[in-house]
Amino acid sequence: MLLSSFRWAAAALALLTAADAISGAVYLEEPFASQEALARWHSSAVRDDYGALRLSAGRFHADAENLGLQTTEDYRFYAVSTPLSGGVFDNQDRILVLQYSVKHEQNIDCGGGYLKASLLPEAFDADTFDGDSAYNIMFGPDICGQDRKVQLIFRYRNKSYPLLRTVVPPADQLTHLYTLIVRPDQTYEILIDQRKEAAGSLLKDFAFPKATIEDASTTKPDSWVDEATIVDETDVKPAGYDDIPQFIPVGPIKPPRNWDAKKDGEWTPELTENPEYQGEWQPRRIPNPEYRGPWKRPHIPNPDYVPDDSIYAYRTAYVGLDIWQVKSGTIFDDILITDDEAYAHAYADKTYVKRSPLERAAKRKLDEEEEEELRRLDEMDGDDEDDSQGAGPTKEANRPTEDDTDGKAGHRDDSNHNGLLRDEL
Repeated sequence: MLLSSFRWAAAALALLTAADAISGAVYLEEPFASQEALARWHSSAVRDDYGALRLSAGRFHADAENLGLQTTEDYRFYAVSTPLSGGVFDNQDRILVLQYSVKHEQNIDCGGGYLKASLLPEAFDADTFDGDSAYNIMFGPDICGQDRKVQLIFRYRNKSYPLLRTVVPPADQLTHLYTLIVRPDQTYEILIDQRKEAAGSLLKDFAFPKATIEDASTTKPDSWVDEATIVDETDVKPAGYDDIPQFIPVGPIKPPRNWDAKKDGEWTPELTENPEYQGEWQPRRIPNPEYRGPWKRPHIPNPDYVPDDSIYAYRTAYVGLDIWQVKSGTIFDDILITDDEAYAHAYADKTYVKRSPLERAAKRKLDEEEEEELRRLDEMDGDDEDDSQGAGPTKEANRPTEDDTDGKAGHRDDSNHNGLLRDEL
């Protein structure tokens, strides 16, 4: 369930001399720098009620000219895709980096913010792109209430294999940068804001087919002993153990002289926990000499297993956004797909790292302005309540109606929003 934004630039593949290495290639670099970016994204035709997208810098930002792809309608599915500008990306024997930023400016309550790297042109139809469409990798934040996770799912032999570990994304309204790195040694890394949040082996952290499987036909033998300890039959309860009370008086046991049982009721002394009380007696337990440990099914060769050292490798030609959002307003930006890890880090430095402190300052300023406005409105309400005590009109009568404002009551300021992308456009 989530969203993102993209910027376009020409792919660059630098071939060096035989003594040098390939510097890397950029297959998609989408910063949404102009309105032309919207035309590169194709809206699915599966539904006629997909949410509209537009370019926007948001209500607070580091730079009003830095636009991103923003969801605009609540309770909507969104499905758009674009081909990689650098052509088909075959990451066999190469690193794959998928990186982009997400800004849940609306303080999202339930919705997705992930991308899908999709299949080759002959296996992908932008008009029919939806949640059932085949894809290679799905990556990005997914938030619904207290359930927050970074989704990372690999498609392998027509099955989905999600990450077995939990990576929790930030839940604020600021921009955050998500980076996925997949390497030819079948390992992966997840970075959030340039900090490593997870790393490991595809073969260990995902439930890909294993060489052996449990033998489901076996059952635990009746004679199997899996009780680690047993009661020590030689243990005897100490004499007087049950005579120790749980509570003892903390004050006078007898009532005061002036205590009148008829008027004051039955006297009950104040009690406190007895430090010598040890609870109900239980005989001690000792190691079970016949304990054999937890029973586990034996493993047998997996008949469906085929050794594959290329689980990491895909041929990718499209990237898409397929999400549901309860509350709209998410902004996606700076989508990057490359095989050059160093370039991805440098791109992050000149985009997210550079803008982040400026955006935080803008957010603080907006918060202060909104708090000041709330204080002003509270003061106005207090003045209106004082006026209502007299013969004058009530505060409700002084408030502008929708007719007075030409239907613009509660209208959001869209001065920083540009363009619109909807299915029918």
